[in-house]
Amino acid sequence: MNTIIDFSMLLPAPCNNYAGPTLAVWFLVIINTIGTIRSLIHMFFHDGGAQSIATMNLNVSGSQNIVAIFGQWGGMQLIMAFFIWIILWRYREFVPLMIGEVLIEQLVRISIGHLKPTITTGTPPGRTGSMILLPVSVIMLIISLMRNTA
Repeated sequence: MNTIIDFSMLLPAPCNNYAGPTLAVWFLVIINTIGTIRSLIHMFFHDGGAQSIATMNLNVSGSQNIVAIFGQWGGMQLIMAFFIWIILWRYREFVPLMIGEVLIEQLVRISIGHLKPTITTGTPPGRTGSMILLPVSVIMLIISLMRNTA
């Protein structure tokens, strides 16, 4: 038996046969655009957005660790955004799955925020965004599962 490495298995032939409403696709495009920008801010802003956006006090011992963790978090967010862009480009049948991922992410973020609250001088946009995005993503997941029949 011969074994070969087949790199075409990384991106199989696209189906792109999503039969749901286009609204769900556009929702994912908007959310992923915001997510891509957010990840780049976490990675490349001098403070990772921790103080300049999330209003965390970085004038404390160990603040460089906070900035480093924000940068690493941004890297993980960028990887997720990359996969969502691939799905939007070639594999739209997975749009409901990715909206489900957005929903689960909001649940996790809100839950962790309650278990391990941060101390900030203002309300970080991510906290408000998650509270808005949670019900919206539930609605969009339901919409994304509606099949267009004609």
